[in-house]
Formats: sequence, structure tokens, C-alpha cells
Amino acid sequence: MRIFIPVLFVLSLCIISCDEEEAFDPEQQAATDRELILDYIRENNLNAQEDSSGVFYVIDSPGSISRPEITSTVTINYRGVLLNGEEFDSTYDEDGVGTPIALLLASTIQGWQIGIPKFKKGGKGMLLIPSGYAYGRTARGNIPSNSVLVFEGLELIDID
Repeated sequence: MRIFIPVLFVLSLCIISCDEEEAFDPEQQAATDRELILDYIRENNLNAQEDSSGVFYVIDSPGSISRPEITSTVTINYRGVLLNGEEFDSTYDEDGVGTPIALLLASTIQGWQIGIPKFKKGGKGMLLIPSGYAYGRTARGNIPSNSVLVFEGLELIDID
């Protein structure tokens, strides 16, 4: 009997977690994310455009010369925030001075792979990325699961 109760408890947890797995609807999450992004755009009076993927972008300065490809290494500055304004990452210090980083575009989140090529070298703007093109249902550091990510102060400094 002593073994039966713990086994029953573990089994019930598995059943509950399986029900939660089945209850998740990625299309519903995408629709929820889109509404949250549209609210954010309205509240902040942004002139945003929507990619067919659902990634939104704001181009303050398009840049010139060429656009990066998925195989490009991009050198960028950015400030990553949640919709509530909480910063989760930044290349800028507290004085607003950027320390650019170089990243292989193919190794970044899918939202960057879609959004960064909207800018040419020297371009500046913002990306609003639905959770499905970011970290999805996986919490990451201080980024909760199913979080829309906003990348402000985005600067595409160089493309290799």
C-alpha cells in the first residue's frame, strides 16, 4: 500500500501534464500574441508593419547598401524588453552607449531571422516578435513562457 500511493500520485501528475500539453493551441497563442502586439503598437503610437509571418517591425532608418541573409553575421545593438517594459537583455549600458555584438543570423531566434533582413546595413528600428518566433512555451531566464519580445533601439551596424 505504501508504494501504491506514491505511484498513484506520480501517475496523476503525468495525466495532468498530458492534459495541459493537449490543451495548448499554438494558433490561439499566435492570435493572442497578435492582439497584444497590436495593443502595444496603438498604446505607443508606432508606425509598424506586419510581415506575413506575424512578426512586426518599425523602420526608423532603412539603412543602405545591402540586407543580411540567413548565412550572414550581423553586428547589432538592441534593447530587449517585454511588453510591460521590463528589460531582459541589452547591448546598451545605463548611459545609452552601445557595445555591439556580432551574431550569425542563422543561430538567432526565428523572429530575428525574419525581422533583421527588413533592415539594410546602417538601418535602425524595432522588432515585435510573437512568442512562437521567440522562445515559445519555454521560459528563458527572466523571460516568461509565451512572451512577446520587443527589440527597441535596434541598429544593424554591419553585415559580414
